Amino acid sequence: IIISFMLGSALSGFLLSGGSLKLGRHYDTLLFMEGLLLLASAYLLKNTFVYGIVLTSAACGLQNALATNYSGAVIRTT
Repeated sequence: IIISFMLGSALSGFLLSGGSLKLGRHYDTLLFMEGLLLLASAYLLKNTFVYGIVLTSAACGLQNALATNYSGAVIRTT
């Protein structure tokens, strides 16, 4: 779960490399990917597959990095 969170965060950091909010970055792509991860995890968890937790963790890491980058925060609170 921790590795999945870190991979989601790393993906977000890779697509949003740089400082704070700037136009033309991949915010929409990341939000779409997060939505897909959450939909897939909901399907997997509904069907009692444990791997849904891994996808949810990746979505949380992605969201955490996205929100931190968007707000320009220096410290992450997760």
